[in-house]
Amino acid sequence: MAMDDQSPAKGLRIPALDGLRGLAIALVVLFHGFARWPDLVPWVTRYRDFPLFKFGYLGVELFFWISGFVIFMSLDKTAGLGNFLYKRWLRLFPAMLIACVLIVTTGALLPERPFGAPRLLDVIPALTFIDTGVLNAVFPLHFDNLEGSFWSLFVEVKFYVLFGALYFFDKDKAFARLTGLFLAGWVVKSAAQLYPFPPLTFVNALVTTGLSLNYFGHFAVGCAMYLELKHQNRRYLYVALALLIPAIGASVGYRPGTMLFCFALYAIFRSALLSAKFSHMVSGKVLTTAGFISYPLYLINENMLVALTIKLHQFLPDVPGLLTPVPGLMVICALAYLIAAYLEPWLRRAIQQLFTARSTAPEF
Repeated sequence: MAMDDQSPAKGLRIPALDGLRGLAIALVVLFHGFARWPDLVPWVTRYRDFPLFKFGYLGVELFFWISGFVIFMSLDKTAGLGNFLYKRWLRLFPAMLIACVLIVTTGALLPERPFGAPRLLDVIPALTFIDTGVLNAVFPLHFDNLEGSFWSLFVEVKFYVLFGALYFFDKDKAFARLTGLFLAGWVVKSAAQLYPFPPLTFVNALVTTGLSLNYFGHFAVGCAMYLELKHQNRRYLYVALALLIPAIGASVGYRPGTMLFCFALYAIFRSALLSAKFSHMVSGKVLTTAGFISYPLYLINENMLVALTIKLHQFLPDVPGLLTPVPGLMVICALAYLIAAYLEPWLRRAIQQLFTARSTAPEF
């Protein structure tokens, strides 16, 4: 979900990044459509043990590696923290606003939504990019996510703020301090799981719910990949490999199947950025197009896909179960393309013009 995909070594665009995003969103959508909701779509999810369905949620980890890589690259080309955060907000907010409008206005048409009818209250965390857990701890209200996938956007924003602050405080030590933050969070979370007494549980809640440091290992892995390419120094590979196991464990656990699937994804991530032949494979039209629409597709896919799958099964029960998500997915991909290609750029330009007009308005 980056704005600038330029090679740190040569100043050239890295088309493999779009392909990697396409792979990540494909995995997430397959998980949502074919594995996530066995009680609601049992005729589809009886195939949920197929690895691409079962472990599709790990596409989020791939997104985090990509973000670590791209955000470090963006920071190296940004003048200051305020400018960096503004660009990040401008990248995230327009599509999120459009997605929220779409979700709320179509909620009544999709009563089969797994998350139930969307509430206007739940637009607040989405548009502010503030974790529902944080909002619920501060305000006497109960906020929920409009879409299950929104949680990872809140994690990303925390990473932008913390790593951006570390970078502009001392860019030469930013990566080491990011790694230290993650390892501290990993130790706290591991200790709280072993010894769940109240003070440690409270600190763990601050580390995980408040700061989401348990996910920062994945961003650090992506940062290490960027530094390896930038400095042509393989020692960052060893740092990334050392971080990979605790990063996976802190975010999704240490189960063997999960670990193996993440290792395979990391091998793809690394190969796509280092191997010209593999980069060419990942940069094909299908994956890069999926990468182009990945952000709006990520925002809107889950509830709408499951609801449309249920509707199709009700109206056309003779359609083979494995195919029932396909028409809905085609509709959602078309909507995501409309947002990515037309609506989001238009809204972003309108916001930029609004800010420009305000900054140049005469004072009286």
